[in-house]
Amino acid sequence: MHVLDLDLDFFLDCAPSRHPEGLRLDTEEGESLYTPWDEESFRRFLTTACGLSTERKTPGRVVRHHDEAFYCWRELIRRELLKTPFVISHVDSHSDLGMGDTSHVYIMGELLHRPVEQRWVPDRTKVTPGSYLSYVAACRWPSRIEFVRHPSHHEDRPPHWFRDHDLSTDLLELQCCDLADMQWRASHGGNPSRSRPLWLEPPIPVVFSDYCWDYRVPEPVDFVVLAQSPDYTPTAADHLISVFREYIVED
Repeated sequence: MHVLDLDLDFFLDCAPSRHPEGLRLDTEEGESLYTPWDEESFRRFLTTACGLSTERKTPGRVVRHHDEAFYCWRELIRRELLKTPFVISHVDSHSDLGMGDTSHVYIMGELLHRPVEQRWVPDRTKVTPGSYLSYVAACRWPSRIEFVRHPSHHEDRPPHWFRDHDLSTDLLELQCCDLADMQWRASHGGNPSRSRPLWLEPPIPVVFSDYCWDYRVPEPVDFVVLAQSPDYTPTAADHLISVFREYIVED
């Protein structure tokens, strides 16, 4: 199966940074700090690049923050509406793998020590819009992840999730580590992700595509989610959400 994972922040003139106070990306006068795509371009992306149709609508959902996608997919898996493993096409200005936060310490040192199905219920305070995709990988749901990047994206892939800490391997290979050793390294100025792994998770192939107008999804879409990401988007982009709803059947 194939899941299309969209973030509204992709459909802006340049890749945005999060508002420091978690607000919309608008000026004090209410003007947009970024220019969203026009409706025609957005529709062309949905139909031509993604194969979506207003006549043959695809099951889908709109979420406010992108980490809600984790819980949405978990629900669908439990209802047997989404079969694992599935391909994910992640169309976003960010990788959402946890660059710059400490989610990897929790995942490597605690979550991966659990049986796989028990990983489906992580500490909700740890799962964030910027790290949720690493939790999806920890649950072994994806067979492959395609990252479709904004033309002005900034590199934000954490090397510690990749085989041998090497981005060029194009393999996500999560490592389970001893939490005490990770904490000791951190307390002594070291890198906790460099702890010797107790074992390695099955590798997940990844593909990185820089978006251009001739992009096409690799296979037909079975489910699609769009995240509003209010602290990464201006109010002016919200009208695209109602356009998106024309292409989906919400359960």
